[in-house]
Amino acid sequence: MAMMKEMAYIIVGGLAASTVLAMFLMPAFYLLMKGERFER
Repeated sequence: MAMMKEMAYIIVGGLAASTVLAMFLMPAFYLLMKGERFER
């Protein structure tokens, strides 16, 4: 049971990390797709 609990923690942690990454990366990809380069 302890093994299953550790696996669950790792999976939930990975999901949370990927969600945060997606929240940061999606706007950047959206801007790139629109053709707006990061030039100022």
